[in-house]
Amino acid sequence: MNPPRVLVVDDEPMMLEIAEDLLRAAGFDVLTASRGTDALALTAEERPDVVLLDIMMPGMDGREVCRRIKSDPALAGTKVVLTSALHESEVDWSDTGADGFREKNVDLLGLPDYLRRVIAKDGAGPQPSAD
Repeated sequence: MNPPRVLVVDDEPMMLEIAEDLLRAAGFDVLTASRGTDALALTAEERPDVVLLDIMMPGMDGREVCRRIKSDPALAGTKVVLTSALHESEVDWSDTGADGFREKNVDLLGLPDYLRRVIAKDGAGPQPSAD
């Protein structure tokens, strides 16, 4: 069985490095992107199981990237988790179709298990951010 594949998208190099190291150590196959347009291209080419997507990025923000992934029939089944340094109550992500939301710096060690739960979920609604 192949390891779960995650695409981490963030415009902050340090956040990309931290997430990549943590998820690789937890057995994930990790891809990274620092721009929304790159995230769309990698999602279409590499078909990750889940995209961990920063909301606040220059150019195309994470909400728009998520909407595009979720509206593409060829990407059906691709899970998307939005991330932000802001608390979930401060971010409107309700119209994106995302499968979950995570605050960036909260319980980083719990991120691999959270993503595994999102991947395993059958699509019956967003995964709560609390672990």
